[in-house]
Amino acid sequence: MNLDKLKNDWESLAERDALWAILTDAAKASGKWDITEFMATGEAEIETVLGHLARIGFSPDFGGSALDFGCGVGRLAQPLARRFASCIGLDISQQMIEKAEALNQCTNCQYVVADSDTRLPFPDASFSFIYSNIVLQHVPAPFSE
Repeated sequence: MNLDKLKNDWESLAERDALWAILTDAAKASGKWDITEFMATGEAEIETVLGHLARIGFSPDFGGSALDFGCGVGRLAQPLARRFASCIGLDISQQMIEKAEALNQCTNCQYVVADSDTRLPFPDASFSFIYSNIVLQHVPAPFSE
């Protein structure tokens, strides 16, 4: 599998039902996700993750920038932006990024389409926190190493 095929797959999923492609709840298929409920799952997830990190004594630099790798429509990027100085959501799908921009409610959150390069489009040490969930299993091995 190459990145172009992966990109095309996610473009197709975004076109058909972006929210369900991100959170595949059978009861929510065919456009049945309520956007407020969907976005609330991201808020709850980020609250859980950051709460766990605090309990184990790890406190990220909230004055820095966060990266949501595989951001989809911004379900996790927006809650990260509310906690960090800024957040960038990165996704391989142009359609997912367009939907994220349309749903965005955070002025310090921006979205970037990943191109077919094998490197991320950011300088080293750009982020104080990087988060990815339910994404890496979709990245072909040659590109995830």
